[in-house]
Amino acid sequence: MATNYEMIEEMAMLIDYDYNGLNLKTFAEWAAEGMIVKKGEKAIMQLELWKPFKKKLEEDGKPVIDPETGKQKEEMRFKLVMSSLFAEEQVQAGELKKKAKKAAPKKKAAAKKKTA
Repeated sequence: MATNYEMIEEMAMLIDYDYNGLNLKTFAEWAAEGMIVKKGEKAIMQLELWKPFKKKLEEDGKPVIDPETGKQKEEMRFKLVMSSLFAEEQVQAGELKKKAKKAAPKKKAAAKKKTA
């Protein structure tokens, strides 16, 4: 099974891109470094990469509890996720603008019926 680095390196060779291990990253990886993808830029490449996630352990449908912590045991697993990679030439310093959450429209109280 190939690592993310190996999969990116192989794809970079196919498109003749000089990959050095640091110059291609996902949107989230660039954002974590304080960089934003320039408006209108398209991913250099898209491929499936391994993404870690935690799986809560169960046995016979019941949670497996860690006797030391009293919490449900978790195991680190990996799954392939389609990822878009951007080059360092496609990013600039900056922070992501957080989208303001739209307030849910207020429901009008139902008019009370007058009884005669």
